[in-house]
This record gives sequence, structure tokens and C-alpha cells, in this order.
Amino acid sequence: MKRRFRWSHVTIALAMVAAVAIAAPAIGGQGATTAVKKQALKKLIKKQVAKQLAGKTGPQGSAGANGLNGLNGTNGANGTARAFAAVDNDGTLTDIPGGAFNITQAQVTKPGSTGTNCFAVPGVRSAIATVSEGSGGQSGGVATVEVDPLDPGGDCTVIVQTTNSAGTDADLSFFVWFQ
Repeated sequence: MKRRFRWSHVTIALAMVAAVAIAAPAIGGQGATTAVKKQALKKLIKKQVAKQLAGKTGPQGSAGANGLNGLNGTNGANGTARAFAAVDNDGTLTDIPGGAFNITQAQVTKPGSTGTNCFAVPGVRSAIATVSEGSGGQSGGVATVEVDPLDPGGDCTVIVQTTNSAGTDADLSFFVWFQ
């Protein structure tokens, strides 16, 4: 059987040759320029390296520089304590700076019973006291406060009673705040 020559076969063959000639440089084949080959090789290397390093962690880098300091805040409102004092175990106000506010030694008395201190502070509605650390050579202690509603303007409007850790009345140093 004899094959016949067809122009359609020639056209297809020429199209194939043209396609290979155009595509070969793009994929780094024969006829590709050196720059094109290098670019194709770099792309292939990047792809392989990315595949090998996927999910792996490198060594920790060095610490960055410290950031700038923030702005200073605004001052808060003044406190609302009517008075406060740091009191030694003998009933005297301490000489620490800022240890007393709106109270003088004349307003503090020790009526004689152990651990009892009286304060004449007019207009007090409430008070809080706490025993100082290492007070009177003792460790631990409790300060209880009683605002005397029966003597609102007298010599003893607030009573602070201190007891040691065993629960026995004891002369201990303390801080007291009056509202």
C-alpha cells in the first residue's frame, strides 16, 4: 500500500518543530541561552531546598535592641485618709519621714493596760490598723480597732488593741489609718 503525501501532515510536523524550538529554551534544554539555563536551575534548586527545609527550625537569632521607654503616667488623685500614724510599742509616734499625717503626739494616749492605745481624732467613721514587722522584739501579732461611737469628740475616739501571736495583750508597734 502506497502512502499518499498530504499537506496536513507537513503542517503538523512544522508546528511540532516550531513548538519544540520555542519551548526548549524555556525549560533549559538545547538551544537555551546560559542565562535561561541558570534561571531554570535556580528555580529548581529553590524548589528542592524549600521541600527539604519545610517544617524545620533554624538556630535562634540574637536578641533585638530594647524598645523605647513608655511615657510617664499622670499622678493619681490624693488619698482620702483623714489621718494616719506609725506608732511605736511605747505609744509614741515614730520619727520616720511621713510616718504621721493630721495627727500629733498630743492626740495619742496609753491608758495603762497592756497593748491599748487611744486616739482622739474627731470625725472618724472607720479605722484600720496593722502590726509592724518585728514589733516589740516579737514576730507576728494582731491589731484590732474599735471606733468609739459613745465618745465622738472625746479623748478616746479610736482604740487600737495589739496582741502577740499567742493571743496575749502586748505592746507592739503598728500603723493606723483613719477615715
